Amino acid sequence: MYHFAQTWEYIKIALMNIRSNKGRSILTMLGIIIGITSVIMIISIGDGVKGQVSDELNAMAGGLIGIYVNNDQSKEEIYFDEDDFEAIREKIDGVKGVTPVYTLYGSVIGRKGEFTAYTTGGSESMEFYQTEPIVSGQRIIMPETGSASSRSRRPRSCLVLRM
Repeated sequence: MYHFAQTWEYIKIALMNIRSNKGRSILTMLGIIIGITSVIMIISIGDGVKGQVSDELNAMAGGLIGIYVNNDQSKEEIYFDEDDFEAIREKIDGVKGVTPVYTLYGSVIGRKGEFTAYTTGGSESMEFYQTEPIVSGQRIIMPETGSASSRSRRPRSCLVLRM
């Protein structure tokens, strides 16, 4: 009973102090409200910016991992083959597709003049790599033909665009 009475006495003293110093009490409450509101706003803005940056990065190359081999720095030549791609597909969870990427570019001369052409090809998994919509043209899937060694070196799909 003694602790309850003492606690009640402390509460009464605190309320008397708040009433006697109304200006200071209002300014203290205002400071607390502004401080809590500022923290909430900063956290919300930070989460929003983080989400926006994450969405923009995912839109550009979300989930893509590129592995490049630079043979200029090595004495021996290094190449990936179909067995390497298959091992990546099987042993890493969440992989939708693995493809080599073949890129060619140059000038094309046609009826309407000379244009720079850029061509990218790879395996059937290119649909996961090439995420931009096809404005005009079509995706071509080639059937698997020939021996196993010729299939591993030849892309099985390509994208044809008309400009």
